[in-house]
Amino acid sequence: MTRIARWLVPALAALVLLMGTFGVAAAEQRGPTEPPKTPNYTELEQQYRLRMAQVRSLDELIRRAAHRGEEIAAKITRAKAEGKDTAALEQALTTYRTKLYAAHAYWQAAADALKTHAGFSAAGKVTNPDQARATLKTAGAALEQSYLTARSADELLNKALAKALANK
Repeated sequence: MTRIARWLVPALAALVLLMGTFGVAAAEQRGPTEPPKTPNYTELEQQYRLRMAQVRSLDELIRRAAHRGEEIAAKITRAKAEGKDTAALEQALTTYRTKLYAAHAYWQAAADALKTHAGFSAAGKVTNPDQARATLKTAGAALEQSYLTARSADELLNKALAKALANK
């Protein structure tokens, strides 16, 4: 055998082996694909349950605030009967009730969004992830506005009460 043939035969054999392994690797990559995994929407479902709990909690907060408004109105009535000036407290109470009414409207928007549960089944399972995200976003924004409005009303009433007590 000639010198070239001695190097050419092993080189061709190595090339054939290399091509054979490449073909197997390429075929392996193009083999049957795994079935698509079932999407996991547990985070969306947990957020839905959280929003439902927030609606219940905020409803209770607004009810207590309304009851507080009734108590303040009764105190104003007693103070008037004693001949005290209650104009500033009456104005603060009117503002308080107006803000609570706005907070309740925001709360109602959140409750309605969750009640229609677009993107969720009646059991709270995700049926359409895009609609579910939109529902959570709408409810979350309305809940935040409701809470901030109720908190603002409470702060204003507390300031007015503190000022009224300081003027006694």
